[in-house]
Amino acid sequence: MIEFSVAGEPISQGSKRVVPAGGKPGGRPHTIESNEKRLRPWRSVLADAAREQAMFHGIVPAPTPVRLQMEFVLRRPQAVPKGRRGWPTTKPDLDKLIRAVQDSLRAVLYEDDSQVVAYGNTRKVYALDGWTGVRIRLEEVK
Repeated sequence: MIEFSVAGEPISQGSKRVVPAGGKPGGRPHTIESNEKRLRPWRSVLADAAREQAMFHGIVPAPTPVRLQMEFVLRRPQAVPKGRRGWPTTKPDLDKLIRAVQDSLRAVLYEDDSQVVAYGNTRKVYALDGWTGVRIRLEEVK
């Protein structure tokens, strides 16, 4: 089992759009994330943190089933009173936040997303102390 935190604003991965190659009509189309400019740096930070954990714990991706638990800590809007946790019922969607993390950990802590057979207490909450990011816990399922 490993646990680690990654600071930053959690970015969701979800909606894709189709664009022609080279931005020209008639080119071979390909898909890109709708928020690629923000998502790419976030996924890079996640992957770097996972690689650091893999090196520290001597983890080599293996085809074993794993349980993944995540807590996304989002910036608290001013409308939510200080000192109250509150629940973020607005975007970003939890499933899209999960997708960004899962894809970032692939080939670093496990071989493929299909190995995630269970989620622990995965949730999104508002920050109480100003820290935003994600807390990740990964363990092998036996």
